[in-house]
Amino acid sequence: MKTILFINDSIYIPGEKAIKRTFFLFEMMRQRGYNVKFLTSDFNHYNKETRDIDKFFREYPEYKDYMYFVHKKSYKKNISVKRFLSAVRSEKEELKWFAKNGKEFDIVYISWPTFYLVKHIRRYCDDYGIKLVIDINDLWPDSLKMLIKNDFIYNFLTRKLQKDTRQSYLNADAIVAVSEEYLQHACSVNNRVTDKLVVYIGSMLDKFDSGVEKYADTIHKKADEIWITYIGTLGRSYDFDTVFRAIQKLNDKNIIFKILGQGPEESRLRGLAQSLNVRVDFLGFVEYERMAAYLSKTDICVNCIKRRASQSIINKIADYFASGKPVINCGPCKEMADLVKIYGCGINYNAEDVDSCAAAIASILSDKEKALIYGKNARKLAELKFDRQRSHQEIISMLDRL
Repeated sequence: MKTILFINDSIYIPGEKAIKRTFFLFEMMRQRGYNVKFLTSDFNHYNKETRDIDKFFREYPEYKDYMYFVHKKSYKKNISVKRFLSAVRSEKEELKWFAKNGKEFDIVYISWPTFYLVKHIRRYCDDYGIKLVIDINDLWPDSLKMLIKNDFIYNFLTRKLQKDTRQSYLNADAIVAVSEEYLQHACSVNNRVTDKLVVYIGSMLDKFDSGVEKYADTIHKKADEIWITYIGTLGRSYDFDTVFRAIQKLNDKNIIFKILGQGPEESRLRGLAQSLNVRVDFLGFVEYERMAAYLSKTDICVNCIKRRASQSIINKIADYFASGKPVINCGPCKEMADLVKIYGCGINYNAEDVDSCAAAIASILSDKEKALIYGKNARKLAELKFDRQRSHQEIISMLDRL
């Protein structure tokens, strides 16, 4: 049986808030008896706190022989020089660990983007006869386009990062990606890979449904209320301003925008909601099963991404579809827009266009029968393409083949 090492230093570990893609795959394989290990860091990227690793192993001793940690320096902002330097240092530590221990593995599976690791680990994979699989969760350095608006300046400043990205893609023996767009981006550089997959991040449908069953009766919604719901990070990539202004334009005081999440934009958005006199509930982080129950009560789920953002098929999409509710969607990702259109599960509107957003909301609210059809189609799509237990089996099958 092959021995597989997973590397990702931006995950939740047991006892924390959620289960990210790489750890879900690792745990799925571990429970099936595969010989798998996981290398990560002692820093929780999501709540920006250093972990107590001794405490973790006391509380979860079953992971003692499966998980390894390197030190990662703390940082506060997702996009910052301090984060970049912290990531490079921790990846250097991961590379040192791999140089010492890598001989025992047959496959190394790395969540990408990384700044340093994938570029330099290839030589050890060659020395030890190890297959390198990269799982592309984001495009880098494309994310910086949100900060660097001028394309010439962006290309000048990120020239080295773009070169490193191409080298990372070339180093892979197999590629997994969270969207077709990301896969094609990598394969346009590395055309030698024969094992390549698109597997959406997906949702734990069984846990989602159990959350609805467990908590739905505890979440109260008045008969005349209309809920539009967003889940996830309150960051610069997301176009809340347009949704706020669209709600204001509709001038329906029964509409409430429910935001389940937190992030650096929260303070500004609170001020904007107050100045526009729109009803917005900032509910903060809501644990997964209760979040599922909130989505089961909503009327519309919203995926609002700015024009220059690099996001593709992101985490929240699976849960939106799982809810069986209509989705309104905007952003630069054609693949996401095609899913909404082809499967008939909502309406696409133009990013950063208040009139277009307002029209999408009004269209769904004015036709309850169509809204029900959208919702049923969304749930079918979740079961077909976004159920992790089913979709992640494709990755396991690929790893078996390598």
